[in-house]
Amino acid sequence: MKVLILSCHTGGGHDAAAAALAEGFRLLGHTAAVQDFFALRSERAASAASSLYVGTVNRSPQLFHALYQVGSAISSARRHSPVYYVNVWFAPSLEAKLKAERFDLAVTTHIFPAHALTWLKAKGRIQIPAAGVMTDYTCIPFWAETRCEAYVTPHPSLTEEIAGKDLPREALLPLGIPVSPSLGSAPADRQALGMEEGRPLIVLLSGSMGHGDLVPVVDALLQKGGSAPQIAVITGRNEELRKDLSRQYSAVPQVQVKGYEKMGPWLRCCDVLITKPGGLTVTEAAAMRVPLVLSNAIPGCETENQRFFVSRGMALAPDTPAEQAEAALRLCRDAEERDRMRAAQAEAIRPDNAVQICRALAEKFGGMLHA
Repeated sequence: MKVLILSCHTGGGHDAAAAALAEGFRLLGHTAAVQDFFALRSERAASAASSLYVGTVNRSPQLFHALYQVGSAISSARRHSPVYYVNVWFAPSLEAKLKAERFDLAVTTHIFPAHALTWLKAKGRIQIPAAGVMTDYTCIPFWAETRCEAYVTPHPSLTEEIAGKDLPREALLPLGIPVSPSLGSAPADRQALGMEEGRPLIVLLSGSMGHGDLVPVVDALLQKGGSAPQIAVITGRNEELRKDLSRQYSAVPQVQVKGYEKMGPWLRCCDVLITKPGGLTVTEAAAMRVPLVLSNAIPGCETENQRFFVSRGMALAPDTPAEQAEAALRLCRDAEERDRMRAAQAEAIRPDNAVQICRALAEKFGGMLHA
């Protein structure tokens, strides 16, 4: 099959899921291309969309939460939101891409391309099947406005919630959030990362957008843990945050501040990860069996991700920075607690699910090539 995988640069999770699926399809012998949806129109449109999203999340999280709640209230299969019609404006560019390169299947890891695919199919302008891949442990607003032939959902326990959002139950494939097949093969070399062997390593991650105030947690770790733990702070693509924190902790050797990093090696090396609960981040960490402490959740889908992980014993989510630091230090000391958390992660998260997802989609839609 020739597969087009669509994403949007609104946070790194959607892109990571798209890359994982492309890797999975290629391992199975298929052809896969990853495309930013807004860039089909222009790079300027893609940059504007990314800047608007990241700016809203980082500077006005309560506004983001309010928009999320409005979306939950108005989204349905019977009426279309303004968000749907904004995305339809990009549909002709998507149609041209699909037809010019003769793809057999469209897969989207973001709701925005799903809107355009739904409109194109409703107008009879494309016939190829489409699959939506959900990247949070809930049914986010506006999926109800879409009609894909398949929806890959994060977990079987969410089937009732998702089906209750007007999505066809028979189209739901509860196979998980895709994790890169090569993530588990990342090297575990602390020295290559600039860290020491023989000391606990706590990694603080702000996500690709550099969201949240990490300073209170770092300060609490230094106060409660003394010089014992090594602390790596990874700020993603937020270069301003990286520079600010580098200056702030320049005189503290046990704190290393990093910018955008490939996370595989860090997940292999760290004893505990403190992170906001982005769907891809926590899934990748759980797939690598990394003890998790969650903080700085963006209101909306990330609070649902946090609820899902904490309720199953896959993570801790104390309220305050001091409590988060204490939880991380306790996990470093307590092997039994770490083992319980890893066992819970192993029960819920499969590290090979990207290949399983791609195999299921290929089996479901491959017959259409010869129909």
